[in-house]
Amino acid sequence: MILAFMVATKPLPAGPLAEAVARARAAAGVAEPAAAGARPDPARPEPERPDATIPPKTAADRKAAPAGAAPAVVSLTVPLPLSGNRDTQLRASILRQLEQLASQPDRRGLLVLQFTATNPEMAAESDFARSLALARFLTDPQLARVKTVAFLPKGASGHAVLVALACEEIVMAPDAVLGPANRAEPRVDEAMRVAYREIAARRRTVPPPLAVALVDPASQVVRVSTEGGEQIVPGEKLPELRQREQILRVEELGPSPLALTGRQGRELGVVRLLASSPRELAQALNIDLAGLTIDPSLERGWQAAVVS
Repeated sequence: MILAFMVATKPLPAGPLAEAVARARAAAGVAEPAAAGARPDPARPEPERPDATIPPKTAADRKAAPAGAAPAVVSLTVPLPLSGNRDTQLRASILRQLEQLASQPDRRGLLVLQFTATNPEMAAESDFARSLALARFLTDPQLARVKTVAFLPKGASGHAVLVALACEEIVMAPDAVLGPANRAEPRVDEAMRVAYREIAARRRTVPPPLAVALVDPASQVVRVSTEGGEQIVPGEKLPELRQREQILRVEELGPSPLALTGRQGRELGVVRLLASSPRELAQALNIDLAGLTIDPSLERGWQAAVVS
């Protein structure tokens, strides 16, 4: 083998010795010597060097979110009762955060709406028209890239219930109560029933019959178990359902109008998670607790500035 390397400094005639030298050079990683006067072939690329410099990342590479990155989180207060211009202020706050919430092309942002009573004695007196306007906004296609979560640690009653129904997920404390929605407005008209049915059908967080039962004392709903599963239907539809399917179990839901604790809502599949505090909510949603800290400047439209 030593002889082969020594004599290989000059071209060897074809034969066994030349083949042995070629195999030895290949095993040792030694390139074949260029013929005298030979020039590099531009059509033949040079082999990649082990110490080749890695090209710098592009701007697109730097902006791309790493796999498994946490979603963008924005937390805002829903001040109860919803009256005056509180609904328009909240809508403006959400619109200002849309760019941040949609910053990751492959992940939906998380908008957490924390329902807080500014005046506990009047918390149930949310205006129906303003609550409906906010609920329709939350179910609008422009928020399709945002996952909305209603956090009700103390529950909600009055027409604020309609806003909670407009969110993709509802999170409550186990003993908190959702409803009744007509607490401050005993008289329920067809417009209210239609509105609650509409928002429930848009969002599909709550079955429409149950949503109507939250506001209308005259609406009775039952949970029915069949071979195909469970469903919530108006009480007057039960005879019709019996003709189509075999009923295994019927449970009447009450009181009337309907009010549900967090535990009851979780059992019915209406409440997604149970949490009593922001810390518990952060753990349940698997997000950083800091993401649930409410920044007042986001809610009032303030802009941070450096004053010299």
